[in-house]
Amino acid sequence: MDIVNNLFDFIEKYSQENPMKLRLKRFENLNFNLSFAIDQIESRQKIKSKLPLWNQNKKLLFPSVLSAEQASSEITAKYKQCIIGSKYKSICDLTGGLGIDSYYFAASAEKVTYIERYPLYCDVAKYNFDVLQKNNIRVICSDSLKFILECNVKFDAFYIDPARRNSENKRLYDLRDCEPDIIELQSILLKKAPVILLKSSPMIDISRAIQDLKFVKEVHVISVKNECKELFFIINNHFSEDEISINCVNLSPVQQPENYIFTLENEKNLPLLQSVTSIQSYLYEPNSSILKAGAFKSVAISFSISKIHKNIVIKLPMTLEGLKATKILSQKGIKTNVTLIFSATQALLAARAGATYVSPFVGRLDDIGQDGLSLIEEIVDIFNVNAIETEIIVASVRNPIHVAQAARMGADIATVPYKVITQMTKHPLTDKGIENFLKDWEGASLKL
Repeated sequence: MDIVNNLFDFIEKYSQENPMKLRLKRFENLNFNLSFAIDQIESRQKIKSKLPLWNQNKKLLFPSVLSAEQASSEITAKYKQCIIGSKYKSICDLTGGLGIDSYYFAASAEKVTYIERYPLYCDVAKYNFDVLQKNNIRVICSDSLKFILECNVKFDAFYIDPARRNSENKRLYDLRDCEPDIIELQSILLKKAPVILLKSSPMIDISRAIQDLKFVKEVHVISVKNECKELFFIINNHFSEDEISINCVNLSPVQQPENYIFTLENEKNLPLLQSVTSIQSYLYEPNSSILKAGAFKSVAISFSISKIHKNIVIKLPMTLEGLKATKILSQKGIKTNVTLIFSATQALLAARAGATYVSPFVGRLDDIGQDGLSLIEEIVDIFNVNAIETEIIVASVRNPIHVAQAARMGADIATVPYKVITQMTKHPLTDKGIENFLKDWEGASLKL
């Protein structure tokens, strides 16, 4: 690439500026592409924590902002490098992108072939690898499928990270929908290399992926600071064992990795856990990789942990993250209660996310001049019309009228303060009747 030095001066000078505002400014007498320069600034701002070593090298470039966003982080790339070690002398990266994975593979492999269909990406990759003095990486500008079909070279392993967004920039979660389609290509790939290294979204179903893929030997569920980032499949056409190793790892820049390894077959065949029947000393929450992998029985038996009682309900707030958690927990059969509901649409979203219960707050709506009970009526109607099984818990109950009207409307449950319960037991005629009974008793002067 033809790079001028003042490009880097410009990037350094405006490194902390808002890229959007920079695009609106007018700069005179520039001998480089302004849009490309601003892309560098925006990319560096995005990768500051994800790619700290690359960010420190002021001579490195980024072909696009998207390449910075979608690139593997340094910590996950290093982990994948450690997994494969020096097992494979020649690795072909079929989805080169920014080149982070190729760069780290090149630290162990003798030769790495970087494949990318976009010329700009290839030009930037060549330039960056030269800056980084990685002379064992060969860059080829080609469509990956075309390269595979025309290539007569044998590799020790193919690495592939299929695109997980469609032409409309929507996320894809099924391997068959991603580009390239690894399910369709795997038989061709395994004829030209004995091993496929596959990176995928953490949102895909592991069991289904194993069924769709052939010869899966290992699955690495990779989290960083307890956030699941990616799945890494090692596919070996010589692997014929039934027991597939599931490696759950939680990475941290400042701590040693946390690892837990199990097999799906063992997890499936382990006995059902005993539920907690009394208050215990502590609650153990597995890290996100273990939760994603579903190693619940394996972990419990390993650490002598009992299962939370089936009647336990997880309470979640009505937020986007709360809805995501509701969806995940409901898929695992864990009951949830989405709270702080103040509109029918919030209740509907929570129900469709799989909430066992929704908690609309009637009293707090009354406090701001709205009719809290009308919300209950609206939610009941929507749930009945759409045959939604989510139960309605009336919360923020302030008086017996709230209880009676909510029940009349068809609410399932109400959380009632003790003060209101005592009010519900009372009625002037009941008090009068009891008073009359006592007087009659005293007046009768009966002797037993």
